[in-house]
Amino acid sequence: MLVLRIRSRLVGLEDHGGTWKEGDQAVKDIALEYFEGIFSSERVANVGTVLSCLSPRVSDAMNWFLTRPISFTEVKYVVFQMPPEKAPGPDGMGAGFLQKYWSIVGPSLVDAVRSFCHSGHLLRGINHTHIVLIPKVQCPMNMGQLRPISLCNLVY
Repeated sequence: MLVLRIRSRLVGLEDHGGTWKEGDQAVKDIALEYFEGIFSSERVANVGTVLSCLSPRVSDAMNWFLTRPISFTEVKYVVFQMPPEKAPGPDGMGAGFLQKYWSIVGPSLVDAVRSFCHSGHLLRGINHTHIVLIPKVQCPMNMGQLRPISLCNLVY
């Protein structure tokens, strides 16, 4: 198992200019720059003109359904639809924890979900996510050869 971990450790990557860089900080910097480039946008002019050409797709009934208060049963249903032992997040817990101890933690979880839906604010620690880079090839050389997956906290 130790050999596998050493082999799968990413020691370096090429930056956007093709220069090879090694070390944890260099890899972090390259990944950060890569994702900032993907998930940022330039200011777009005339958005209103484009939007005026689109017709609404969400009916009043659909909007009511999407914005209605969250029910206890709805949150419980979602939790119990999750595979119990799959993909633990940074907190190390899978859905099985919430399912097993639902009678204890369920009401607090429902309150947290309702609070977020009402206020739009989420506790900072709940949003902590680990991003893991999965190689698409045997020896990845650049970010394009890695596939990111996110390991989110269970409550998130």
